[in-house]
Formats: sequence, structure tokens, C-alpha cells
Amino acid sequence: MQQAQWYHERKMTLEHPFLDDTQLPAWSQLRPENARVDIRLAIEQAKAAIEGICQVQEPTYANTFDALENSSAALMRGWQRLNHLRSVMDSPELREVINELMPEVVIYSSSVTLNPQLYAVLKNAAAQPWVQELSAVKQRFISETLADFRESGADLPEDKKARYAELSTELAQLSQQFGEHVLDSTNAWEYVTSDEAELAGLPESAREAARQDALSKGHGSEEKPAWRFTLQFTSIQPVLTFADNAALRERVWRGMQSKGTEAYDTAPLIDKILTLRAEKAALLGYERYSDYVTSRRMAASRSRHKRWHGRQRPERPGLHQQTARAGAPRLPGRTGSHPPLCRRADRHRHSHHGALEYRLLERKTPQGTL
Repeated sequence: MQQAQWYHERKMTLEHPFLDDTQLPAWSQLRPENARVDIRLAIEQAKAAIEGICQVQEPTYANTFDALENSSAALMRGWQRLNHLRSVMDSPELREVINELMPEVVIYSSSVTLNPQLYAVLKNAAAQPWVQELSAVKQRFISETLADFRESGADLPEDKKARYAELSTELAQLSQQFGEHVLDSTNAWEYVTSDEAELAGLPESAREAARQDALSKGHGSEEKPAWRFTLQFTSIQPVLTFADNAALRERVWRGMQSKGTEAYDTAPLIDKILTLRAEKAALLGYERYSDYVTSRRMAASRSRHKRWHGRQRPERPGLHQQTARAGAPRLPGRTGSHPPLCRRADRHRHSHHGALEYRLLERKTPQGTL
């Protein structure tokens, strides 16, 4: 019996490495061609599980909400592994397979919450007397699951459900493109110098890392070293923290603000995402997308969120004022707590960090403020 179980687990690892949960991930087997097979298999398995729940006549927690939670476990495991691979070893092949599979994954996900038969079974189960005998955690899970369904269009009429599913697919694809633009612009930027005087203040470990990085890219030599800096955190953090050279700090800082601009401009994507988000919120009965986003969070609404941020707080010096008082060098042109390019009006053009959330609350559209 144990040998048969081992054989089954070994076969799963070899044939479907993205889905295997019997051991640690077999990273050497997680290849794009395997992902296509595994993710599509997991979608079919999840669909079969959902169909089983739809046929339930005598609901229990196990055959409804617990079964729903487990129905897409393999799919989520495989999808997370695939996206993790892209985040740590991005390649054209991985991007191709993710962009190919993403619509299929999103369509499946939308089909779950927009399935009227499944929704009816879950609501019927939630109304059963045995719910009151469940633990507080399980009762909370039931209420949150039904809220997830409502916020994913389960109560919409059929014609609006179709549009909701289209919006979900398009938004997922646009968000993927946004991430690719940011990643590509991050990888495209570099600064190489052969002037060691520019490195004043940098720890020896940071200097050596920059020198080795330059050598790996064909810059400099052992006899005539060069130093390469990129927008990776391990490269920029020592510069912004320790470098005495204000020009070097400014160059790196401006490089950070260039993410998602020029050849990798994310502004058109942001505009499209915001437009589709506004339509999605309107479909679900919200005045603005920010009301939809905050409805189940601590803020509870956009207006309450803005009131929180509008509260008077004790005045305190900004970070750059504090460092200046301590005698640390500052970027030229810095005033107060924000560098000039980080002024509010410029944020959506010069930084991808927080851009969507900022414009989500502030940008005017034909439908009003988002």
C-alpha cells in the first residue's frame, strides 16, 4: 500500500509538477510547457468539483463551503507557482504562457461567482440551522464567502453578469501588462561609472557588488574596474543610504522615478484600468470604484477614508529635514519632506508606486471622481 502511494505521488510530481502537493516544489520540472498542461488540467478538475457542489440536495458545511474552498486548491497552487517563477526568473517564455493562460483562469474564476446554481446552493446552506452550531471561524467564513459572491456580481442580471466577466478578464490582462512595463523599465536602467571618487561613503560590500555586476555585463576589468548600479533594491539602497556623492544619489533616485515612463509608459494602461474599474463599480451599484474597494475594509467608504487622511496631526519634521539636521547630505533641490519630482501633481507620471491608488481617489472622469 505504501509503495503504491509512493508511486502515485512520484507520478504526480513527474507528470504534473505545478499541481503536486506531496512534497516541496520540483523547481527543475516547473517549465512553461508543463504549465500549459497542468493549469488547464486544474481548471477542468475545479469545474468538476463546482459541478458536484451544484448538485447538492442536502447541504452540509463539508459538501458546500468547505468543498468550495478546496475546489480550486490545485489551480491556485499551480498558478501561484507559475507567477512566482515569473517574479524571480522572468523570461519571454514564461510571459507568453502566463498571458496565454490568464484569460482561461480569470474566466473560470468569474464563472464560479457568477454561477446562479452554485450561489443558490450556498445561500440555502447558509440558511440551515446547523450553521449556528459551527465555530465562529466557520460562520465568519460563510458570511465572507457570500459577500465575495455579491461583490463579484452574483446578484447581477444575466446580461450584466456577462459584462462583469469581460471586465474582470480585461482588467487582469491590463494589470499584467502594467507589471511587465514596470519590470522592463526597472531592468532597462543602469548606471556604469569608472570614477571611484563617485563611490565615496559606500560600504566596501556595496562597492564590490557593483564591481562584480559591471564585470558580469562586460564593463571594466580587474585592472581597470567599473561599477554598475541598477534599480534593484540591493543596488540602490546602499547608494541612497550611504553615498556622499549627491549627484550619484540624485541619478539613482531619478532612475527610480523613471519606472513606467518613456518606452515603458504605463499612463495609457492606468487610464484604461481606471475607466474599466469605474464601469465595474457602477455595475455593482457603487458610485465610485474607491467606494467598492473600501466597502469591506476598516475605512468602510471613500468619504470616511478621506476624512481619516484629513485629520489634523501634530507637526513633525519630514525625513529629509531630520537627516539634514543630523548633518547627512541631501539631494540638491530638496525641500521639506518630498523631493521635487515627488510632488502630488507629478506622482502618476514619475512613479508607479501608489499611482493607481492616488489617481483612483483624485482623478476626474466623465462619470465623476473615481
